[in-house]
Amino acid sequence: MSLQGNELPPEFEGLQNARLRKDYEPFVLIMLRDEKLMSYCLNQIKYKGKTAFLCARLLQLASDINIDRFKVYLADCIEILCNKPPEPSVKRTLLRIFIKLEIPNSYLVKAYDTLLSILRAHNESIACRAFSIQVLAGICRREPELIHETLLVVQEEIQFGSSGFKNAAKHFILEFSPNKSKRKA
Repeated sequence: MSLQGNELPPEFEGLQNARLRKDYEPFVLIMLRDEKLMSYCLNQIKYKGKTAFLCARLLQLASDINIDRFKVYLADCIEILCNKPPEPSVKRTLLRIFIKLEIPNSYLVKAYDTLLSILRAHNESIACRAFSIQVLAGICRREPELIHETLLVVQEEIQFGSSGFKNAAKHFILEFSPNKSKRKA
């Protein structure tokens, strides 16, 4: 597919006008059937602008429909998140997808470090910080030796969070705290 800059492929004609989830669905279904369009969207989220946002939205909705389709692209998504931090809407979308997927062992350390960085970044969006806690919870369920360090960071950062962040942090603390008292903090 040889398109210039932020140009959308012909299959996505009219995508710029999509506002509601139902407006995106025909494009999502087309993308799920076409490997080249899926690759195109993954490539576009590396950049800034409206096309990156639209492609990120398509990817997120596609993951809601068929999460198994993303297992092939998970390594690429992790590389994008870790090596070339995307704009906030794209980062938020990638984190939402990671909540539903198991990160492969070969990327676990890199993903874990990046997620902790997002969690500690006070200039990061609330959604990205909260979603990073949810992805870290998935990692900690698989790798219990990471619970202690992650728990310390979450407890340290909870004081700097908004209500949405604090809610995600409290769920994490309740799940992974050594003294699993179900009383509210």
